[in-house]
Amino acid sequence: GSRYDLQLQLQLQHKEHQLTQGRSNTLSAGALDDPCRLEIGDCATHTEWIADPLQLMKILMQVAYEGQPPKTVLEIGCGESSLAARLYDTLRGMAKVTAIDVSEVALSRAQAAFAGPKRPGLSFVRADATNLQEMFDTASLGLIVDKGLCDTFQFRAKQRNSRALRRRLFAEVFRALEPGGAYVMVTPKSQPQYLHSVPWASVDCMELEQPGGLLFDLAGGGANGP
Repeated sequence: GSRYDLQLQLQLQHKEHQLTQGRSNTLSAGALDDPCRLEIGDCATHTEWIADPLQLMKILMQVAYEGQPPKTVLEIGCGESSLAARLYDTLRGMAKVTAIDVSEVALSRAQAAFAGPKRPGLSFVRADATNLQEMFDTASLGLIVDKGLCDTFQFRAKQRNSRALRRRLFAEVFRALEPGGAYVMVTPKSQPQYLHSVPWASVDCMELEQPGGLLFDLAGGGANGP
């Protein structure tokens, strides 16, 4: 495989007022390392896509503690990542953390690996990130984390549906965020399209030098690393 020279972005949106406003941040990565396999306690070994959650914790905690620590956290498109569990543990169980995906297989694996009595406030739920109204009220989430879902919509959806999917995603994330809440997107895209289809208060970009994740080469049809 080849080493990628890509920008890994973290989009962070805050609702600072009851008028719908937000802020966005971007993480960037100079190169993607080997596939990173993690273990949390007695959890099974697994692959992390795009970025190792351990590499994200520092910036995510900076985001989380800019204001009041979030009481509710949502990871969208979680797959079988350890990110939600890392967030729960790093926040010391003080926040309710929900991770959603459309894949029952991925959710089952994540549930078996990371949920349980030690993490009573962590749950894995099958749900569509573009339609969360039955799960979350407007302005009810303090932090929403997206590690690759928006990119999946862009590259894997039918081209004619891709724009609509991303617009719906951003609109729904924006609706669900509480005043002062944040949306963090981790992506190889330096300028994610349609992010500004909703009125975020600000957009920032930060670089993640050693993401330690596995990037899937959609053009070549395989996973790449150094």
